[in-house]
Amino acid sequence: AIDENKSTIFAYRFSDNKVVVESSAFKTPPRKLQYVNGEIYVIFSNADYSPYRFEDQQGGQVVILDADTLKVKDQWNTRIDPYEISLDHSGHVYVTSGSGQWTSIISYDRATKEEISSATIRQGSNLVLHPSEDRIYAVDSDTSPRDIEMFRLMDGKFTSNQDSPYHGEYKLSTVIGITPDGKYVLNGAGTVLSATNNSASNMQYATAIDLFDYVAVHSAHKEIFFTGKDRMIKQYDTETLKVTGTLTTKGTILKLFMSDKQLIAITKITLPGNPLPQYAVETVKDF
Repeated sequence: AIDENKSTIFAYRFSDNKVVVESSAFKTPPRKLQYVNGEIYVIFSNADYSPYRFEDQQGGQVVILDADTLKVKDQWNTRIDPYEISLDHSGHVYVTSGSGQWTSIISYDRATKEEISSATIRQGSNLVLHPSEDRIYAVDSDTSPRDIEMFRLMDGKFTSNQDSPYHGEYKLSTVIGITPDGKYVLNGAGTVLSATNNSASNMQYATAIDLFDYVAVHSAHKEIFFTGKDRMIKQYDTETLKVTGTLTTKGTILKLFMSDKQLIAITKITLPGNPLPQYAVETVKDF
């Protein structure tokens, strides 16, 4: 997790509720992090995001930490202000910009740290990588009506892109996910679209589910997924997209994750008589 007060990354061990290691402080605040293949990828922007700072003024870094020691293993500079990061298991890193209005999504090679390709995307777009890792779906955060698009991938290269056929017909939020079987794109406004390899049937409206702010999936449990909003978590059947159970957290959900063994929430709790919020890691469900 990121400690925003100290600009560090720390590792928390569930078995004894303890912070076990913390990175050195970074010069600029870490923006987001992701884990894959035993490494933690952290993105940094040299300045705050701005729609009026275009790519000739942008810049940032991708920093790779060892997952056990949280020491820097590798890093490279970016020509954009990194806002979102997505990783596949073949050594490709996908980064979007948070600045410049119409800007870039860039793919990098983990081994060489070189840019592979780029495509045009709206600033501040949120990403989700399809389980097949051959396409990325993105939802923008600052246009009206909001739009979803898909970028097709081949060996880390952007080969084509496709816009959703809808422009305001269905509500969209900035939250995006994909069902663990890869059949549907989930949006926080409750809109569910198809996720297929066929352009004619891709991103077609399928159905609606309840509104959510967080979604959690895991490849070890393709039969279910979870959504979270406020203190309520809903369990869905992947095949039918029907709610099959509900769970309640002690605090307001800030993040929701699945491992192969547990459903975990990071929450914010306000205790009686204490005006300052407390933050907690809640193990919500065991599998």
